[in-house]
Amino acid sequence: MGSLGQATLLAVAIVCSCFLQTQAQGDTIPITLIPPNPIQGESITLRPEGVPENLFSCSWFRAATTDSSQRIVTYYPSNPNASLKGPAYTWRETVNPDCSLLISNLSANYSGNYTTQWSGIGIEQTGTTSFSVSVPISDMNITASTNKSIENSITVLNCTSKGSGVSYYWLKDNKNLTVGGPILLSNNNQILTFNTTNRNDSGLYTCCGYNAVSNGNTSFKLDVLYGPDDTVISPSTEYYPLGDSLTLTCSAESNPAAQYTWFVNGTHEVGKGTQYLIPALSFQDSGNYTCRAFNTETNLTSTSSVVVQVQENVTNVVISGPHEVTEGAFVTLNCTSSGSEVSYSWWKGMQQSANHPLDSGNQLN
Repeated sequence: MGSLGQATLLAVAIVCSCFLQTQAQGDTIPITLIPPNPIQGESITLRPEGVPENLFSCSWFRAATTDSSQRIVTYYPSNPNASLKGPAYTWRETVNPDCSLLISNLSANYSGNYTTQWSGIGIEQTGTTSFSVSVPISDMNITASTNKSIENSITVLNCTSKGSGVSYYWLKDNKNLTVGGPILLSNNNQILTFNTTNRNDSGLYTCCGYNAVSNGNTSFKLDVLYGPDDTVISPSTEYYPLGDSLTLTCSAESNPAAQYTWFVNGTHEVGKGTQYLIPALSFQDSGNYTCRAFNTETNLTSTSSVVVQVQENVTNVVISGPHEVTEGAFVTLNCTSSGSEVSYSWWKGMQQSANHPLDSGNQLN
């Protein structure tokens, strides 16, 4: 072939080469992610599609650009041993013969953009992809705003966890939590607030978290402290026979259980505990008995009182007066007895009927 023919062929080759390079520069390399949703601790392969046979080098960058400071590695298909590691290389990346990039033992900070760049005769192409590493849920925990929750105060439960894209919901005693009124959820349902804590809010609260790859839960036992409510003393009877045994019992709704102290006539402490026993009542036991209930956690106090009157049983009832009287004469009958504060009523006959008594008082005229 003459020199003219060779020159013509060279010119055609240059034109074709420039045409192919121009065409290639406008192409974007498609990249397939395997798997498409990687999980922390696992691996991902970024596989470019349509790798040409005459490829000179392929490079990978941890960015959406081909900035040299973000270069991970440059791979030479014809001489793999000559591959060059870049500033962004972390020893977890491997380039395969098909120019795909394998990243092993993924962690969250590997999420982001990745770009590959091809170079060769008539080849200058780039392609960018991105992925997010899903982190399974771990280390779920609930913390309370206070060491002890007291009724009518504000209580806040905060649910935290590690993981990516975690969503939250709550259960109470393994049932869906009813939210509204004084019970509020905020911050992606992580924060549970009791604006006015009630004793009925006590229970087992479970925070449940879930994301695309996992779920988890953690529980917290809420114990609302309250009371003491109004104290009640039983029995409430006022009068008791001399010599009888008397047990007074005091009770009050309280969490934790209240501590009880007994007083007579206001200031004289006579005992502690829910019950106060008097084995044999004497006249000196008459008085005003007060029970004081105290809650050591809420520092609240409640008191109640009853009156105890000790009386001697009525005995030795005797009627005195004439046994025989003249018709029309004035007669006085006297009734006497032993006992405390005795009241008298008079009936005619041997039985007290439903009829009203003849008279009252210790004399019948």
